[in-house]
Amino acid sequence: LPWGSGGTGQTSFASGFVKSNGSILSGGNTITLADLPGSTTPHIVYLKGAMNPVADCYDSLGAIITRYPGAVIVFERNVDYVCSLKVANNKIDVPAGTYLYLNGATVKFRSTASNTNGFNVIGDNVTIGYGSIWFDSSSTASTGSHGGYRNPIVVGNYNNGVGYAGFTATHLKIKHNVPDNASIYLLGNTRGWDINNISADTLGSGALVGAHWGNADAVDSNLARSASVYTTHPHDGKISNIMVRRHAIVGSEVVFLSSAYNVDVINVIGAEVTSLVEITCGDYGYYYQRPFPDEYSKTTTTLQGQGIT
Repeated sequence: LPWGSGGTGQTSFASGFVKSNGSILSGGNTITLADLPGSTTPHIVYLKGAMNPVADCYDSLGAIITRYPGAVIVFERNVDYVCSLKVANNKIDVPAGTYLYLNGATVKFRSTASNTNGFNVIGDNVTIGYGSIWFDSSSTASTGSHGGYRNPIVVGNYNNGVGYAGFTATHLKIKHNVPDNASIYLLGNTRGWDINNISADTLGSGALVGAHWGNADAVDSNLARSASVYTTHPHDGKISNIMVRRHAIVGSEVVFLSSAYNVDVINVIGAEVTSLVEITCGDYGYYYQRPFPDEYSKTTTTLQGQGIT
């Protein structure tokens, strides 16, 4: 999101953005500008001076993202934002259409509670990129839900199968120390994602990028296959340019796909790692998939691992 001076009272944005009216929030002051990116985005929220990033900014950062759903949130360059997750289920929800432009900043989630997450995507067409995200957990509680908790980024829900469309994570450096889950986790009916240029120096999580089927609660509570008991599956996504220099968890992988389909995995690099890509296709993800034609499934009998290149 580079921009420069476009003349007095104007701002020039990178090509590809659609001009629309709106405002910029800088240090709590609203400045009306003529040119803003995004055909439907009402605001650019620039965090410079808007909070004290040295102090715990979990409440203030979450409040700003919630107050301006669908905005471009521009972080202050090269600043560390510390977010303490002290209570169970603490997380920062990211609504539909929001673009978190980290601008070289680092968001450091420090979790001392169970069932926490970092950025929890709750809508379509969310983008998070161009910075670093750390998730450090001192909690010994189980991550639960097949690793659905204590992730830097989670999209969708393992338990109820909900997923979201059009998620993008790009140019992120990850640090994560929770061993039995993924750093960027795509769950349930999450589809049409683009995960690219993600790296970690030393990774302490189960995978850097993971995709896992969902709606486990319905399946676990009623094991009889029926029209109302079905699984949902991540699909039609792309994972590219993923690199881990060293994996601290022996036996873990860089990219993990569980009953996903129509996924392209391109250019996965690992130095001191056990494996690069792990693909599993069975489990509930086979027996409980919905019959064709259905938005969650392509066939009635083929494993959900189809279409993976």
